[in-house]
Amino acid sequence: MAFAAAHRGLSADHPENTLHAFEQAMDAGFPCLEMDLRLTHDKEVVVLHDAGIDRTTDGNGRVKDFTYAELAEYDTGEGPIPRLDDLMDQLGAGPLWNLEVKDKHAVDPTLALVEAHGLEDRALVSAMHPKALRDAKKRHPDVPRGLIVLGPPDDEDLREAAKAGCTWLNIDHTFADDDTLHTIREAGFRIGVWTVNEPDPARHLAAWGVDCVITDTRRVLDVLPTPGAIHW
Repeated sequence: MAFAAAHRGLSADHPENTLHAFEQAMDAGFPCLEMDLRLTHDKEVVVLHDAGIDRTTDGNGRVKDFTYAELAEYDTGEGPIPRLDDLMDQLGAGPLWNLEVKDKHAVDPTLALVEAHGLEDRALVSAMHPKALRDAKKRHPDVPRGLIVLGPPDDEDLREAAKAGCTWLNIDHTFADDDTLHTIREAGFRIGVWTVNEPDPARHLAAWGVDCVITDTRRVLDVLPTPGAIHW
């Protein structure tokens, strides 16, 4: 049975990748939180999609050029850019964590935080770059991994995912036709799709065998009742 993941938190209603967006997603009933991770100049793992802070805060500049203390001075509209460490402290083992590593240098410190918070059985490390996932496999082979594919999935994507020991393939839902999903499943992967914000497509994708539907909105929860037990 498919489950829903809150894309950057409940980002249809709150500034994306903020503590409040994730808290509201949990309050709404999401069993899984999806978030983007980058590294500051002083090696803190922060939750932010873009390489720069211009779009989502009242500041400008590149994440990697700031210490976290400097970065925390800028406002997202609902507080500072959060550290992953703080989110894990606040939200704990309740949700599943889909940790999309945007910066390859964030792999090791992200996995160190997964270990420190005892979330090895709750976390998925996902990335667009196969090397980041191969590094994650070396660092902590027992934490599941997922390859994010931007275009139509092809044989090379399946090979790269297999080399990185991935158990998931996360794809753009516009490429999720019945044949493609069958091919991915036959190759032994579970399937996540993004970003699906309307109930009818979510329902159809679940019927086709998708495992996780990543969404900005709570509307999808109406057609994807949370299973009693979910796992990566």
